[in-house]
Amino acid sequence: MTKETKKTYPSIAELEKNFAKEAAWADARYGPHVSRLTKPGRPRKGAAVEKTQPHSIRVTERVWLSLRKKAKTRGLSTNAALQVAAMEWLQRDR
Repeated sequence: MTKETKKTYPSIAELEKNFAKEAAWADARYGPHVSRLTKPGRPRKGAAVEKTQPHSIRVTERVWLSLRKKAKTRGLSTNAALQVAAMEWLQRDR
């Protein structure tokens, strides 16, 4: 049987010292410039919502992992990142 280690949290002094770094990370991940397709959560009652249908896409494992990693760094799901890519591609040749 192994003894579980107690999770430790940084001290107040350490948090204050790294505040600029943490604030820059939060702003990059959740700031107003991060593109979002929709607001997080469920839509309001009575709001018009376009229905979606599931589709499959065949890509190599390397492409899928790269897409998933980039989507995560931008705070998006992989599905939302694919939707953004498809919309940008459709509007490119207009």
